[in-house]
Amino acid sequence: MKPNKAPYGVMIILCVFTLFSCSQKFPKPISKEEGVLVIAHNATNETQFNFGFKYELNYLPEASVQIKIKPNTTSDFIIIDHFPVGEYWISGVTTLPDHSGGTIPLSQRNKKTINGDSFDIKPGQVTLLDSQFIVVNARRTDSGTVQSWKLKKLDDNYRNALVNNLKKLENSQLWSFSD
Repeated sequence: MKPNKAPYGVMIILCVFTLFSCSQKFPKPISKEEGVLVIAHNATNETQFNFGFKYELNYLPEASVQIKIKPNTTSDFIIIDHFPVGEYWISGVTTLPDHSGGTIPLSQRNKKTINGDSFDIKPGQVTLLDSQFIVVNARRTDSGTVQSWKLKKLDDNYRNALVNNLKKLENSQLWSFSD
């Protein structure tokens, strides 16, 4: 008698559906001393290769939250939740090779100091950074690739459209949106 393989096929379909139907959502507030930071994000991959680097935005004064950016061509924003209340400013960007798992040696980290945006995290509020983090993975003439990034100021139309989209996310009604 052959084993019935149908349950395995159903499980695989459910797993695939679950993986691809997940979308970003806001966290539920757990403290009155925290807020949410949202960073507009745009990643373009002009090659058939994966992005080779990921990024960390450095900010001052330092808090316990890391701002990690892994280039993603399917998302327009990154949500950094449970950010401590306070006034901060972006002080640099660290570029890291995107190894799967493991620790990245300090020698492979490239930190660039910048005079970036300031942002104010208020209790129970969503703060949208005034700049968009843009990443491009492009082909070079020598058949290699180069990945570059920049921070670009948001224009009012894009900002308003993004806030309207953010307000449609799950749990958005639990937060107020700062101007």
